[in-house]
This record gives sequence, structure tokens and C-alpha cells, in this order.
Amino acid sequence: MANAPATFRDRLYLALHIIPGGSLLFALVPLVVFGYLGWYHYAAPRIDRTFYSLKMDKIQISTQPDWIKVSVLDEVYKNNRLDRINLLDPSANAEIASAFETHSSWVKKATSVRKFSDTVYVDLIYRQPIALIWVPYQDKENRLVKGVYALDADGVVLPVSEDFAQRHSDFLIIDIANIGTQVAGSAYADVRVHQALKLITFLQMSNHKELGLQWLYVDRDNDVSSGRPWKILLKTTDDRLIDWGHIPGEENGGEESADRKLNRLSSWLKSEREKNSKGGALDLSNSRVATGQTTSAP
Repeated sequence: MANAPATFRDRLYLALHIIPGGSLLFALVPLVVFGYLGWYHYAAPRIDRTFYSLKMDKIQISTQPDWIKVSVLDEVYKNNRLDRINLLDPSANAEIASAFETHSSWVKKATSVRKFSDTVYVDLIYRQPIALIWVPYQDKENRLVKGVYALDADGVVLPVSEDFAQRHSDFLIIDIANIGTQVAGSAYADVRVHQALKLITFLQMSNHKELGLQWLYVDRDNDVSSGRPWKILLKTTDDRLIDWGHIPGEENGGEESADRKLNRLSSWLKSEREKNSKGGALDLSNSRVATGQTTSAP
């Protein structure tokens, strides 16, 4: 009678007895497998974190400007758990840049991340305040009051700072009817805000402080033939009102360029102040010049 085929168990038993040290080898295989899995899933990551994780004292960022009173590095490192980043990971640089760009209230862009030895250098472009916006908000007693928030050139609201509130004269203050509030780090989508900021950016090149400009109003243009719905009114610290007209680059057909308007504005202010006149108004939306009293500041 033919022998029945050997089972896998029989063949394994036979191999262990024929191969020298077979029993020991069989016992070691599970140890090797489980040892490798333990190393891969537990020990290796811990060693990587110990020797190759990103330490805060090994990060150098672009020097913060004076107007930022918090530590951007400290906030980004803690809020984004940068200690979890492995510097050996090929995606480490991109993760670091992305982490800093999440700090949108002060960081506009991370332009580069470079690693030298054990130090990481992060080049940042910070947001810079160029204007204040006069907005309503509810105080601690739920009363509707008005206050100022700082904006950068992109219309992003910067964190509340007593420093800005005490430096009104350093910035033009935007006043727009029925404007809402935005949280720090978010941008205004309201076209009127961006109209105002475009003119402020232009005026900054000539130092608006020397002209004594203080308030900027965005008003509806009732002249439907212009095809542009908004115009800008400016007000000085000595209550002089200027109808600027449309923003630079969007002048209508009969309107002067922004450079010519600025020259007229400078000459007019100098002349009026030399005469010690009070108030007065200048219409830059056309060639007419008018004088008279203006309304008081809000």
C-alpha cells in the first residue's frame, strides 16, 4: 500500500531534524520578525525624533519689524507642533514653510527654507500696517462703539495693538459707511477697502504725514457717466476737505492723473496754510477749486 503524502507539518518536522540547528533557527525567526516590526514602528521613530527632530532653538527667521510685538517663531512652533518634523524627511522644508504661512495675521509669505548643518533658516515677508480702518464693534457691555484696526496693503486685518491705536497720526484712517469687521489674519473682500488702500499706497510715496492727511472716505460717485461707482474724499488734520475723485489708474476721461492731482493738492495746502485760512475744500475730480467750511471729523 502506497504511503500517504506527507503533510506540511511532517515536512517541517523532518527539516528541523535534518538541517543543523534547525530548531534554533525556527525559534529565532519570530524574534527577528517581531524585533524588526518593533524597531520600525517604535524605536526608529523615537530615535529620529531625538536626533533629527526640529528644535525651536535651531530655527532662525527673518528679523521681526518693530510693529510685531509677539514672537512669531514661538507661536508657529507651538501651534503647528514643529517638533514633530523630521529634518531627514524630504518634505520637511515645505512643511516648515507652510507652518509659517498659517500665521497669516503677521506672515505674508515664507519665501525660502534652507538647512545648514543642524540649523534651519526661514526667510519671511511680514505684513506691514499701512492704514487704519474705522469700524463698529461691540464692547464688553455689548454697546456698539467704533474703533480702529490696522490693515496691510492686501486688506488683511492685523492683530489688535495699542501701539497702532496710539499712533493715529502715522496712518490714514479709512472711514466707510456700513463696513463690517474681520478677524485678524483675514482680508476684506469689500471693493471699497481696496480702492482706499490703492490710493493710500500711492500717497505713501509722497509721505502723507507731511501733507497733514488724516481721514479717507469712500463715497458713491453719483455721476453715472463716469462708469466708476466709487470716489475718494480726503480730510486733513486741520479740517480741509479734498475731493480726490477716482483712484490712480481708474480716472475717467476728463480727470487728471494721480501725479498731477498730488501736485495740485500740495500747492493748494501750502498756499492755504500760509494764509492761515480755516477749513476749505479742493475738488481734484476736475479743474474747479472751491473754498468753504467742512464737516468735523468723526
